[in-house]
Formats: sequence, C-alpha cells, structure tokens
Amino acid sequence: MAKPSGPRLSRRKADLHEALHLRLIPLLRLAEGMALRRPGGLVDAQMRSLAEAALFDARGFRPRSRHECFPHAVLHYAPLAGQLGAALADLGAFQARHSHWDGGLGAQVWDVEGSLLPVRRLMPKLTNGPGRAAAATVAAVAAREAAALEEMRRKVELRIQQFRNR
Repeated sequence: MAKPSGPRLSRRKADLHEALHLRLIPLLRLAEGMALRRPGGLVDAQMRSLAEAALFDARGFRPRSRHECFPHAVLHYAPLAGQLGAALADLGAFQARHSHWDGGLGAQVWDVEGSLLPVRRLMPKLTNGPGRAAAATVAAVAAREAAALEEMRRKVELRIQQFRNR
C-alpha cells in the first residue's frame, strides 16, 4: 500500500497521542463501570478533573471543525463515559489519518518526519516474522540518529570550550 499523501506528523505529536490514549482508556473503563453501578451517580471532583484534563488534551487530535474552547466534563457518569468514548474515537480517527501499514516491518507505523515509527501501543513484534529485515533497518536508522545526536553534542561541547578559551 502506498504511503498516504498529506501533512507529515511530528514524532512529539505521535508520542502525545499514544500517551493520551493510555490515559483515556482507564478513565473510560472507570466511567463505564460507575455508570453501570450507579446510573444517576454524580462524578466526584477528582474524576471530573482528570476527565477534563484528558478531554482538553484530546482536543488537539480532533478535526478543526470540532474544536471546543475548553471542554467541560459532565456531572454524571453515563454521559461522561460518552464524552470519553467520543474522545477515544477521535484518537482512533487521528491514528487512521496519520498512520499506515508497513508490509516490510509488519506493523502499523506513524507517518512521521524522518524515519519509521511503529505505533507502540499496538505492541508490534518487529524481530519476528516477515518484518525481520525491516526491524534491522529501523535499528540501523535509530543507531545513525543516536550517532548524529552524539556528534552534535560533541560539537556543541567543543564550541562552548572554544568560547570559554577566548
């Protein structure tokens, strides 16, 4: 499958997406469980605060037409579960727009600038199966990036030393 054309994603945004996804799932499960046990129950302040923070962070992954200024968590568990479920669906749609299947790697990868970045929360096994050679390629790219970063760090230290010796 060809890579989708469109704006590339930054590595930071992909990491934020994965971290938010991992925060939203337990909140959603808790809200669903509480909604089943106490259908008319009010959301406590701590849960509401966590939900509002997650909903606010999820705002950046929605289509522009659906942005809200500041999303407020509702007062009851059942509608809160609906809000959190909608935010999780927005994250899923974002992932569908900004990732693709890489047959060589045998994993879903983000469309990031620079190199391949597997979707980590899907726990791809890159060392087994048809993606073994591609996993070696990803490891080589990561090693090159680390070496380039180390070289840059060395040059900055040298520059600082030269500045001090003036």
